[in-house]
Amino acid sequence: VAASAPRSRIVPGEFRILLEQVMKAAVRGNAECLMLSLPIRTLCEPGGDPNRRTPLQLEMHNLSQERGAPLLDLVPVFQDAAKKEPTSNLYFDIGHATSAGNALIADVLAREMTPWVREKTGAATVSP
Repeated sequence: VAASAPRSRIVPGEFRILLEQVMKAAVRGNAECLMLSLPIRTLCEPGGDPNRRTPLQLEMHNLSQERGAPLLDLVPVFQDAAKKEPTSNLYFDIGHATSAGNALIADVLAREMTPWVREKTGAATVSP
């Protein structure tokens, strides 16, 4: 279900083309592409539909599924956080995260990416 949001600076079809170009550039550079679905505030308000996504997020999710490209959806993370604290603690405005919101993103990225980085680099597990 697409969420209503302020008018986007880019339409979904153009967004898809740009994502495809990024993916091709990653392949040319022998790199891997991880897509991040960043939440906007309206998707995280308590009581909302947990499956709502913006049209651009839906485009990203569809492309990820079609191409088997990794995607990290941060919307559920922020929805869960918004059950415990006001969204004003997570966002300055409709889409810009506060330091608490950015710390949440950093924690998730570290948790999700650490095993992948260790696998790719052969790094040993480090004890805290």
